[in-house]
Amino acid sequence: MTSAGSTATGCPLNAQGAGTITLVGSANVTVELLGAIGVGLVLAGTLTGSLPPAPAPLEKVTVPFVVGLNYTKAVAEINAAGLDLMVTDDETQLDTDWNKVLTQAPPGGSSVVKGSLVNLSVGVKPSGGGGPGGGGRPR
Repeated sequence: MTSAGSTATGCPLNAQGAGTITLVGSANVTVELLGAIGVGLVLAGTLTGSLPPAPAPLEKVTVPFVVGLNYTKAVAEINAAGLDLMVTDDETQLDTDWNKVLTQAPPGGSSVVKGSLVNLSVGVKPSGGGGPGGGGRPR
């Protein structure tokens, strides 16, 4: 048989025993009944036509290392890599962690399919009793 994306003319087509032959695309099949074995049929014939092209392989990209980066810079790097983003706010008392990426999944350096989702946990000010500007981060 021929592979996807090719054209076949006069290609032998043999089917014996249990099984299914599926043709997708433009194809003409001429089949001749050669006989019966038990309750099954023995068929032979030719395939003429073309089969659709094989699907393109999925593009892989490397997840950037963004833990410790400022939120805005991390988002820019994730977007530049062609990845989607999901962000979770993580309240922290440490002001040095505010607006910074605390964790990421999958980890930096991982190879993933382009368009995959990267989960980030970003440090934010505690929302309760914190005085002016409590909670959240710039969006």
